[in-house]
Formats: sequence, C-alpha cells, structure tokens
Amino acid sequence: MEAVPASAELWKKAGCQSLHLSATQGSGMGNFSFNTHFENEADYGAISDRLNEDEAWRDWQARVFRDSDLDRSFAWLQSFIKPPGAL
Repeated sequence: MEAVPASAELWKKAGCQSLHLSATQGSGMGNFSFNTHFENEADYGAISDRLNEDEAWRDWQARVFRDSDLDRSFAWLQSFIKPPGAL
C-alpha cells in the first residue's frame, strides 16, 4: 500500500486522466485494484510511453518489484492455468 501514492503521482505526471484504488470483493477479498483512465487508446499509448521513459518510474518499479514476493504471486497465477486439453 505504501507504493500506491508514488505510483499515482507518476501516472498523473505522465498525463493520466484519472485513477483510483478499489478494494475487491468476493474471491478477491483482501486484494486491491489500481485503475487508470484515459480518453482513448491513443492517449493510453502516449501516456504509457511517457511513463516508461521516466527514470523515476523505472526507479519505482525496481524498488517495488524488488521488495515484493513475485515468485509467490506467479505460483498463485499459474494455479489457474491448465495445460492444453486438460479439463
């Protein structure tokens, strides 16, 4: 949660129209959704390009992903993926 305000500021700086953080319900309780809003797909592309060119964004990503438990997250996601032909 500490990373959200910094991420929001970087998205705004790049030109994001609006954004918000939502708590999920049902089977996703305890998780959050970070939503960004754009006028159209072209704006999304231009804003994403600006964001990815921003050294502060790259620093934020390196810090947040270094401090997270990505292996556990990927294992959880893979638990939903079935091999071809499996029911």
